[in-house]
Amino acid sequence: MQKIIISLFCSMLFLTSFACFAQMVTGVVFDQKTQTTLPGATVYQDGTTNVTVTDFDGAFRLNSKGSESSLMITYIGYHTKKVDQPLQYVGKQMKLYLNEQSISLDEVEVGGIQIFSRKQMLKAFREQFLGTSTSALRCKIINEDDLLLKYNPTKKTLTATTRQPLQIINNYLDYEISFDLVELVVTYTTAESLNAHAIANSYFSGSTFYVDKAKNESVHKKRLETFYGSRAHFIQALAYGKLEEEQWEIYVNKLKIQPEEYFEVTDTLHYKKIKLIKKPERLVLLSASEGGVPHANLFATQGKVDSTAMVRKPTYFTPYYHRQKQSLMEFLNPVIYVDPNGNYTPIYGVVFGGALGALKAGDLLPIEYFQTSKEMQNAQKGK
Repeated sequence: MQKIIISLFCSMLFLTSFACFAQMVTGVVFDQKTQTTLPGATVYQDGTTNVTVTDFDGAFRLNSKGSESSLMITYIGYHTKKVDQPLQYVGKQMKLYLNEQSISLDEVEVGGIQIFSRKQMLKAFREQFLGTSTSALRCKIINEDDLLLKYNPTKKTLTATTRQPLQIINNYLDYEISFDLVELVVTYTTAESLNAHAIANSYFSGSTFYVDKAKNESVHKKRLETFYGSRAHFIQALAYGKLEEEQWEIYVNKLKIQPEEYFEVTDTLHYKKIKLIKKPERLVLLSASEGGVPHANLFATQGKVDSTAMVRKPTYFTPYYHRQKQSLMEFLNPVIYVDPNGNYTPIYGVVFGGALGALKAGDLLPIEYFQTSKEMQNAQKGK
């Protein structure tokens, strides 16, 4: 099979469940060791613009708006606390305890052989974390000194963690983003280069919240253009049967497919359930070692070879947007659940290469963006 680079973004989020009533999540944040309250701690729902801070008594109230997106609690010098499925705590006063961070020996280690300089590693980090799109190039991380970068020549991996959430200013989409990076790992095909062409695979994980800094209406066009052609846009179109309407096509072995041949889509509560019912495969001539004759890969559609000399091997789905932007897609999980915004879980269930795989943190939008955008458009039409 042709070698490809699959870039996977893993966001620690749960999908948004849309409800028509407010659901208040409340609690008090404490220092685990001293049992004292922590005023000024940040409390937010992952991937959203929904954020608040604790008051003088360490207490908070956050309108979840019916969202099951994970609740994240951060405080400078403390490990981030995560609360999954926060709606189960509506009507209850949560007590949340944060553990103080300690500086590990790894963070202060100075010795050892350094193949690449911090400047070189930072450049590679920016490309694999923010991306290289127009939006990504307009992003600035204002606390890069908090990044801990390491390169392991034996494993040929670049890793990144951070002491504090990364503060990102996206000057193209007019968002200020707090990204609590858990880990970034880039694996290379060679130990001597951090060049993008030498990447075997890369992924990063973390949680985010957004502050909308839009000053005029022009930025909304940029945000909408960023959404179109994104992973969320594609998965949303697939889940809601709008691939053709949204200018998407899927190919297998250079042949356009009908989605229902490979996917079963059903309704489940507020989500769409996508089930992979048929894996993409290609027919390949048996090699000499497999009992066949040496020959280049050949698809059955050519009809020139005896089928007994062929073997089925897995391949990738190839989505196209506007018949130009080509991507590669593989379902690692047979079932995913999709909300109306195009967010899906498990986030590890689908990986992308090509155009969709190249989209990084610099192109991210809040997970509720699409529905919020629709509400804004409907409000403008109603004026």
